Amino acid sequence: LASAQRVRKKPLPNTVFWPDLSSKGSKVVPGKGEMKYPEIVIAKKTGYGEFCGILIPNPYPNHEPAHIGDLELWRYTIDEIHAAAKARPVNRRLAKVFWRGACQNNEWQRQRHHSVNDQRALNSIGLAKGMSTFNIGDGACAGDFESGNRARLLAASLTVSDSKHFDVKCQILDPPQNFTCIKDKAYAAELTQASKDVLENSRTIEDEAWIDGTDYTKYKYLLNLPGKTTGSYSRNLNHLWATGGVVLLWDEPIVEWYYPLLETGVTHLVVNRSTAKKVIKRLETNKKEYKRLAA
Repeated sequence: LASAQRVRKKPLPNTVFWPDLSSKGSKVVPGKGEMKYPEIVIAKKTGYGEFCGILIPNPYPNHEPAHIGDLELWRYTIDEIHAAAKARPVNRRLAKVFWRGACQNNEWQRQRHHSVNDQRALNSIGLAKGMSTFNIGDGACAGDFESGNRARLLAASLTVSDSKHFDVKCQILDPPQNFTCIKDKAYAAELTQASKDVLENSRTIEDEAWIDGTDYTKYKYLLNLPGKTTGSYSRNLNHLWATGGVVLLWDEPIVEWYYPLLETGVTHLVVNRSTAKKVIKRLETNKKEYKRLAA
């Protein structure tokens, strides 16, 4: 909105916006159908092209009192992380990829949104990706609605196969296990194997301990994964650049309001289950590249 005012060179008129708190946007055109107002959204899980909505910073409207969204608290938090990062030079950090969060399935989410309109919306997402329709609330396949949970599952499986370089663990471990609706059989098989590996090694993967933001500075590599609820926004990314480590974004089309300022190879690197090990191996042997990315 500030950018729009600069272009117009005068204040915007009074306007009503409709907030979409689902982190994905809408396919409904404003003024037609159900949407009567311009929509604002904190993230778009499929990128810029598929869903409508003006991207804005997350105001954390559901938190009372508004501790998380408080700007003063945020400043103090970042100052603490900066101080911790300064006290831990690279040669005193673990050469591991770090992440903590919940690894769940969205059975509860599908049950909560069991309505005609939400069923239609979920089906449209599934059909857009060439997948079968969703069957809400029956514990069925983890389709595109669970893209965030699928990404978290794949990332956690890296710790099973290479715990020397990956510390990607789950504070809650209840990942999806059914991938029969996914038409890409190789991808479905990869997810099935990852689920099996993670659950068979639950003692390695599950870590209920709370990790303070300052402790992220113990690691050279900080991973960001999609949010678990619908696979889009995740608050984890907000403070990772303050740690002084290399930020790794999971390979997903998700965008937030500031993403046009990001540049792969400058502000971060992009990884997935197939490339993550190679990227870490390269950075461990190329100190110049690591230093540039961590700056």
